[in-house]
Amino acid sequence: MRSDTTVIVLDQHALVRTGLRAFFNTLYGIRITEDFRSAGALLEHLQDHHADVVVLDCFQGEHAAKAQALLQAIQHRSHCRLVVFSSDLTSSARAMCIAAGADAYVGKCEVLDTLASTVRSVVEMSRPRIPGAGIDFLASALHELTPREKEVMQLVADGLCTTQIAKALDRATSTVSAQKWSGLRKLQVSSENEFLKLLPPDFRWPLH
Repeated sequence: MRSDTTVIVLDQHALVRTGLRAFFNTLYGIRITEDFRSAGALLEHLQDHHADVVVLDCFQGEHAAKAQALLQAIQHRSHCRLVVFSSDLTSSARAMCIAAGADAYVGKCEVLDTLASTVRSVVEMSRPRIPGAGIDFLASALHELTPREKEVMQLVADGLCTTQIAKALDRATSTVSAQKWSGLRKLQVSSENEFLKLLPPDFRWPLH
């Protein structure tokens, strides 16, 4: 991973912002450059500054439509990766954020190591490249996954977060996170969002 990965944090709670700074400052290769309480301040900052990743709680007590609009507004101003870090653990919130362009969704109930590994993973991945073969490519590429990676990716498609998948499969969250990102790489997509775009409603998963 590059040694200069820069992160901006958006969260209305000062304790969360301070805690994330303290945690990331202990890690090699990740540096929080700014943190913001309000979305307006973040968007103004992004007009003249760049970061590799924005880690944000985009709900902040607001309606889901405003969270979706915020994610899209950030994308219009920056090419940074978006990692939603939220206490809303519902599958609908996660699905909405992924559909709106978030590269990953991490629940605040998860250990911070999961957030750190997610930040590293989204930075290391190349920009989205949807193969021209579309659904035929997906059906073929799924055979390249290990059985455990395939189990994880099926649950990702069902809208489950890493913690929920770990509980369903009785695995450590760090193991599930590694299997998920390995699966995404083999499918040649750079985020859960791009993976979900490949899946038609009637897609049939290979049996073996």
